[in-house]
Amino acid sequence: MKEKICKIGLSIGELNEILGKINAGLVERDRGAYSLNTILSFIDAYSEGKIDSIQLELWGRAYSYLFEPVITILPVSKKELLLLEIAQNVASLYRFERDKSLPLSASKKYFELLDSIGQELDKWDSYFSTSYMHYPDGEIVGVVEIELVNHKDKLHLNLNKTLRDGNELNLEGNHLGVLELNQFVAEIKDKGYTTLKKV
Repeated sequence: MKEKICKIGLSIGELNEILGKINAGLVERDRGAYSLNTILSFIDAYSEGKIDSIQLELWGRAYSYLFEPVITILPVSKKELLLLEIAQNVASLYRFERDKSLPLSASKKYFELLDSIGQELDKWDSYFSTSYMHYPDGEIVGVVEIELVNHKDKLHLNLNKTLRDGNELNLEGNHLGVLELNQFVAEIKDKGYTTLKKV
């Protein structure tokens, strides 16, 4: 299935058929499906008019499904966290382009940044805070604010995740209170750390 999904030029009908199989639980996830080159090639194909916006949107949903980690075991590792961020951005590619909140030219740079962090993950420490929102219907939503920090090169990247799960949230790294994390970020900025962003 990975080879089929990664083929540029699938019709809208073919992509919808793949998504139908995914929704029916007939497609297995495949962590090995992640490839920066695949993501960049589809962005380029859209930019060059080889695929249209609907094909990009459907492909993003199908491809991200393959390698998006299902968070069932805690603590969540830094590797899983990065894959989750990449997968969610792949699934949202066309929305970002449509809303102009993250042009595809900028998204390429962001995917390259995330991939480079993944290649040297041992250089990055994670610091995170957790909070919870309780809804009237009883649903509990966990909010995780994460700072990935490279102390050697004085770099840091902020990620935040909303997880609809009542289980205790826990990530690999240093758990701080919300105010403690804010203070920590302010301190490393004062020390000259560069803030990495999507754009």
